[in-house]
Amino acid sequence: KRPAPSKMKTATGLLLFAFLIYIHIGITQSFVPASPNHRCYRQKFRLLVNFFLSSPSQPESADTSATNDRKEKLSPPLIDTIDTLVSRRADARSAGDYVLADKVRIEIERLDRSLNHKIPPGYRIELRDVPRKNGGGSTWDLVPAFKEPIERVPLGEVSGESVLQLSHAAIGLATMSAERDVQLNSRRLDAIVSKALARLERTGPTELRGRKAADAAFWFALAGISDDTASNASKLYDSLSLIATEELKRFGHRPSCRAKDVMHIVERLHAAGITGDLAKRLSRVAADCLVTKDFKGHNTSTNTEILELLNTDNFDMHSDRPLLWIWRFSIRQRKQRSFLKGAAKHYERFSRRSLDERDECTKIEEEQPQTCYEWNELFDNTSLPLVVDIGCGMGVSLHGLATLGNEEQEVEGSSQIDLDWKRCNYVGVDLSRLAVGFANSIASRWGVSGRLTYVVDSAEGFLEEATKTYPGGIQLVLIQFPTPFRLQKRALSDDDPNESDDETVKGAVGAAKGNLQLPKHPYAGFMVSDRLLRLARAALHPSSGRLLLQSNCEDVAVYMRNLATEEAAFSVVPLSNHVTPFESFNELTTRIPQRTVEHIKMGGERAIGEGWSANALLPRRGATETEVACFLERTPVHRCLLC
Repeated sequence: KRPAPSKMKTATGLLLFAFLIYIHIGITQSFVPASPNHRCYRQKFRLLVNFFLSSPSQPESADTSATNDRKEKLSPPLIDTIDTLVSRRADARSAGDYVLADKVRIEIERLDRSLNHKIPPGYRIELRDVPRKNGGGSTWDLVPAFKEPIERVPLGEVSGESVLQLSHAAIGLATMSAERDVQLNSRRLDAIVSKALARLERTGPTELRGRKAADAAFWFALAGISDDTASNASKLYDSLSLIATEELKRFGHRPSCRAKDVMHIVERLHAAGITGDLAKRLSRVAADCLVTKDFKGHNTSTNTEILELLNTDNFDMHSDRPLLWIWRFSIRQRKQRSFLKGAAKHYERFSRRSLDERDECTKIEEEQPQTCYEWNELFDNTSLPLVVDIGCGMGVSLHGLATLGNEEQEVEGSSQIDLDWKRCNYVGVDLSRLAVGFANSIASRWGVSGRLTYVVDSAEGFLEEATKTYPGGIQLVLIQFPTPFRLQKRALSDDDPNESDDETVKGAVGAAKGNLQLPKHPYAGFMVSDRLLRLARAALHPSSGRLLLQSNCEDVAVYMRNLATEEAAFSVVPLSNHVTPFESFNELTTRIPQRTVEHIKMGGERAIGEGWSANALLPRRGATETEVACFLERTPVHRCLLC
């Protein structure tokens, strides 16, 4: 279709002008280096040429394109549901009922997180209200979660904290709350999440290159962010997962990207507890990248190739590498304290700059001590038997047991404990608010909070209350890998002249040299006491109740079992596959820690013989991060079951 004569004259003149500019730039470039003005001229010239050489055909309308996207990516029932809600909102706005209109808008936004309505990964529902002067009403579109990076504001023009810095500030808030022993301020946490999402809307992936998005997701999870503590938590995790996946697509196939770089992104995101379609998409993209690098890694504890787990959507936070990442973070006490202390200072600076300290919502209130538990609020069915993990730490063991019943998960390994794991409630007890917050956020995002919860309480206080008030009874108590005391020297005699009174107690054992951060004696700061074991004995079902003890320190395991049998009247449950002397010293399959070597040299009692299990007593999915680390390092774990 030929343009009108007047338009032909205008087009000819503009093309001639553009040609003269191009000649001028070419001559200038021969003598003078390119300047920003010259680059600007070249860009304008290309735009003019593209405009005049482009096809004159009419583009597809925006409404038609949006309608096609809906039909391709959404199911007809979901489209009908959204249309109905949008129509309700339009009627409410027309009638002036803006309260109802806002409620409908929130209901539409929640469709993104609904399990019954699947919004495709990387997309979101965008609601648009038409002003009354233009006819009124409301419309909606299915749009990408992020705009193209080219449309974003350059980072130099965006002020404020980066997303990674905001995740660091979130941990700082959680750390300060834990140190002051007060409840985490959800409104402050929600403000940080809102700022992070607003930042992502402007910058997208441009400031989260490499594994930064995965790191930010783990820090946010460690701060305890979930839909229970922040209104847009799911949207934040989905955004970070999507950005990390796109980053793998961008650079994961490059020779400069190593296999371990890909795995670092995958393991951190899964350690943060991501799940659902975005987790599956991440796994598939990561598997494609690893194939190009001839990756042959194994999930050693299950003897399965990592590529197989990724391709079958069975790689999650209970796989070896995510658990190993959690274990490394939790055991590096000095680095962890330094990191958390720095995060707390970062949050103080951030709150002074970014939050209104005069706002009433920012006040920290002292939390009342836990005196009783509303079991009906914690669990959907309080008649189910209870499994209690004393000193649960990051809570991964109970989370694994609680998710054994999910249809999408395959039960791994076998158990020597006769329990229907799908028909149990689970409680983790720990004094660390940071660890409990992380564990509860994972349980909430996995949808198992109706059967699994974590509480900040003393072990003795919780057992006393649960024994009196929990309707379903306690079936199993777990004490797994408690922080050990220092290795003890031989028992002292009453007249031993070589030990001073300030170092030991008469008739007790002396602390050997070792990690000074550990409790000095088993009776001074060690979690497992005779009172705790007696309370556990009283709490358990008289005939079928069980106590599981596990430790990677042989002397600690022996001490706990002896204390339980001698002071709390527990009996050892005979096991089919017990530890033999040969297995405990088999250098081909085990590596004996130096602490155990010194314990043996001092003539200490061994964890060998009847009642000491050579195999895991819980399903593989219920393994703690420490247990998996011991398996990978070939160090023994000493286990026993008591009744």
